[in-house]
Amino acid sequence: MAKRLKLPFDGGRAREVRERRGLTLAGLEDRCARAGMRITVSTLWRWESGVFGPTAARLGVLARALDVDVDALLTKPDEEAQAECA
Repeated sequence: MAKRLKLPFDGGRAREVRERRGLTLAGLEDRCARAGMRITVSTLWRWESGVFGPTAARLGVLARALDVDVDALLTKPDEEAQAECA
C-alpha cells in the first residue's frame, strides 16, 4: 500500500474543475484509467467530499485526467493559513 502524504489537496477545487469540464464522476473514472490508473467513482467522490485525499501518484493521475497542473488541485498557501486560524 502506498504511503499517504499530507498533501494540501482541495477536493472542492477538484470538483469544480471536473464540473467545468462537464464530466461526471464515471466520466472522470474513465479518464483516470486512460491517464494510467483506475480510480473508482467511490474513491473520487471521497476525495471531492474531503473524506480523505489521494496519494502523490494518484494526484498526478487525477491532474492528467482533468488536464490541469497538480497545483490546480491543491489549497493555496494563503488559504491554508486562513484555515488554520479559523
